[in-house]
Amino acid sequence: MGDRKMFCGLLGAGLLFWGAFAPLFRFSLPGLSENLSVSYFTLRNIDLIRYGGTDGILLLVVALLSGVLVLYRKYRMLYIAGIVALGTICSTCVAVYTQLLKLGLAGRLIGSTIELQWGCGLLVLAPMLLFTCAYLATDQPIDE
Repeated sequence: MGDRKMFCGLLGAGLLFWGAFAPLFRFSLPGLSENLSVSYFTLRNIDLIRYGGTDGILLLVVALLSGVLVLYRKYRMLYIAGIVALGTICSTCVAVYTQLLKLGLAGRLIGSTIELQWGCGLLVLAPMLLFTCAYLATDQPIDE
């Protein structure tokens, strides 16, 4: 049972680390250049490291701490890591939409395409794996 928890936790931490560098979504706005750079992000591809940086760095820190927690078998602390990771991902999405509102581009999103990239899957799967690892530890004694 311990091997499954450790594998699940390390996989979640690794995917979270990798997901910080992965593209999250891509905008195709009609009438705009493909490589238009606006403020902190490029409308072509958005990832957490190039967009602002702090959200990506926070996810990298959470991923590294999650890996350490798994190696030291402090599985229950992974609930906190998963919540912080999901909060960071949600705040990034809100920040991108807010930036688009400020630029007056949010109304144009209706006629555009927003493509989810493969990084979204990583960043959804990684916290779920951390939660699963923490859940699998609930039947173990607290001092494990």
